[in-house]
Amino acid sequence: MLERPSHPSRLAVLSIALLGAVPYFASARQASAADLPPLVEEISVEVVNVDIVVTDGAGRPITGLTADDFEVFEDGVRRDISNFFSFRLGHLQLGGEGALGESPAAKGLADSRMRRRMALLFDNNTLEKRHRAQLIRDLERFVLEQFDESYEWSVVAYGNELQLMQPFTSDKTTVLGALGRVGELPVPVRRRRPTDRTEVEQLSGSRRAAAVNPGARGLERGASKTVVSLADFEMRERMLEGLQMFDRTSRAVIQTMRAHMGLDGRKSLILVSGYPSLLPGADQVLGRGFPGVGSGRDSSDPLVNALHGELLSRYEAMIKIANAAGFSIYPVSASRGIASHSSYLDVERKVNMTATGYLTESSSSIDLDGSSRTLATNTGGSFYSTDNFYGAFDDIDDRTSNSYVLGFATDHTPDGRYHEIRVRTKRPGLRLFHRQGYLHLSREDQLAEELATPLAFPKDRGDFEVAIEVVPSEPGRRNEPRRRNEVDVLVAGLVPIEELTLVPQGEAAVGRVHVYIAVYDRSGELLTLVREHQDLRVEADRLAAAPDGSPARVGLTLRGVPKGEYTISVTLIDDVTGRYGTDLSAVRL
Repeated sequence: MLERPSHPSRLAVLSIALLGAVPYFASARQASAADLPPLVEEISVEVVNVDIVVTDGAGRPITGLTADDFEVFEDGVRRDISNFFSFRLGHLQLGGEGALGESPAAKGLADSRMRRRMALLFDNNTLEKRHRAQLIRDLERFVLEQFDESYEWSVVAYGNELQLMQPFTSDKTTVLGALGRVGELPVPVRRRRPTDRTEVEQLSGSRRAAAVNPGARGLERGASKTVVSLADFEMRERMLEGLQMFDRTSRAVIQTMRAHMGLDGRKSLILVSGYPSLLPGADQVLGRGFPGVGSGRDSSDPLVNALHGELLSRYEAMIKIANAAGFSIYPVSASRGIASHSSYLDVERKVNMTATGYLTESSSSIDLDGSSRTLATNTGGSFYSTDNFYGAFDDIDDRTSNSYVLGFATDHTPDGRYHEIRVRTKRPGLRLFHRQGYLHLSREDQLAEELATPLAFPKDRGDFEVAIEVVPSEPGRRNEPRRRNEVDVLVAGLVPIEELTLVPQGEAAVGRVHVYIAVYDRSGELLTLVREHQDLRVEADRLAAAPDGSPARVGLTLRGVPKGEYTISVTLIDDVTGRYGTDLSAVRL
């Protein structure tokens, strides 16, 4: 049985049905600009904006700087600063050298594109209940005493599943209600089973690595019969457990930022957690004293190296998405008072992080803070390991409300690559915090990232109304066996023709629409995202005779969809203007 969409179908006048056929779960075909002849000649200049916090040696934010106090470099090349904004106590500074003039346009810009937005993510996997309760009490007090409703908060929690407790809002009472609901969520109980032997036989490195990364290969050599100490064995077990836990957390962080990739504003993500993931001791990574290769020689632990590499890849992915989505990350960790040492992560390599090789700590030491600090360093945020949570939130608010935004024009087209950003000030003694680069994605690619996030995050309906139509039918493919548990599904979007750009061409008008079809399972997780483009052609006399609101019907046919319950969305993007619309429908096939 199919649950019909809530929008009525309007197929009477202009049913421009260019319905392609794609296999279900097929790889999405992405048409690049080079594949498509342009409908119109387009000249565009893209500006990259960079949020900057400037502090003195004591960490106090510095205000009153102008554009002349900064220099910006992209991939090592100096760029001219094309726009500059200064914020003091959360408000855009109008007038004065290097700032905007006193104008309604400037005030409107401050209220929309430059609005502060703080996404608060609670990691219930690592938080102890007492720490979370204290965090919530301190944050509630901060909201009551400091939050003036001039910017926005959202609240996300993650334990066994990701939950959006509250979308972005500037309403103080709504934020407090969301924090109260976070305090009612369960916290996973973690118990360790003690090891009852003093020596254990090392498992094959390839077998253990496969438990973390099924594609891992090449660890077998000299690793199958080595006898290791109880301490080394337990280190591996803790790392494996920590990696599995952190894998879920990193996905929640990434999904939160991807869901808001196209959202304007000065965005920050406050990651509230307990103890960060465990990294190995220096002896195990660098090979000082690990047994098994003969007298007088050192060897690194191959399994620890594999787990370490997997952990670094998670941090790399978070930094890439943060810089692509324009988020600064502020980790707040309830781990004060636990000994830690310098990071194993090479912050100078930005997103290509490796062990540095300059460590001298003993194998009993664990890096608790370095990884979180690296997230902050590479995204322009700051790291807090403390039990003074009110002070941490107050400092984050102080930094983000007294800051700058500068922009530069890039000569790169959206290439999907990571580009380095470096900003420096001409004034001595100051520290700058900003993202270390950006992932250059087109608006279409950003929209695909947003659609790929779970339905826990609302999907932006876009600039114009689209009505979705989902029509299933039994498979009718030739030369293929008929499957009783599959159906073909026509997914179409209906959009008023006047919302699309049609260019005169002879006796007709032509246009181009980019079509995105997303299929989500019952839990709201994405199963597949198909991207296609379709060209429209309407005879000039038919177009002239069509009444206002006449729809164009554009879509795709998904082949061989397993029967079940889904949510399906269709998004249509006008090729010339970039305007788009989205609609969703819950269906039972």
